[in-house]
Amino acid sequence: MVGRAKWLKSLKWKDIRYPQGLIVKEKMSLAQSVALESWKGGQTIKFGSLKTNTSVGVAGEEPEGIPTNSWTIKEGRSLNDDDVRYASYVAILAQDVVNKIFPHGGAVGSEIRIGDDRYRVIGTFDLKGSSLGGSNDNYVVIPLSTFLNTYGKLRSIHIMIKAKNTDVYDDCFEESRMILRTIRNVAPGDE
Repeated sequence: MVGRAKWLKSLKWKDIRYPQGLIVKEKMSLAQSVALESWKGGQTIKFGSLKTNTSVGVAGEEPEGIPTNSWTIKEGRSLNDDDVRYASYVAILAQDVVNKIFPHGGAVGSEIRIGDDRYRVIGTFDLKGSSLGGSNDNYVVIPLSTFLNTYGKLRSIHIMIKAKNTDVYDDCFEESRMILRTIRNVAPGDE
């Protein structure tokens, strides 16, 4: 029952906000890369008369989010700093989305719709496959800045951290924990 108890306790934790994530990103010294991301599920992606089901996840990512999520570009390009800086309306599609709305290819360079917004497809991801009966390829990635402008800035941010190497993994984890505790004013011994 330890897992359930820990999960119930985690429900009381406050969301991590974007400004807090930026502080963690700035202060991490033992990380190879640090990326901020946020997700919104239940989206439909459209291309012309073709559309996906309503279960596509949209991820707002920074360029570093691609390698920290172990995603690989199959075709086209990844996000870059300018995409985030200028809140560009560009997208990278995972394979379930590609197969549904581009069954004959030609995704890169095309214009898709997510809700009322239009995005230019700049890339596609390699197939990840499925695990535990669910697909790992039913998502679209857009720049984090565009995501926050579209879906709202007051939302939880995920902090993705990749340690420099296995020797510093535990220290990197502890460093991130201590930075978060400090910026959130959590006293030693408190949860």
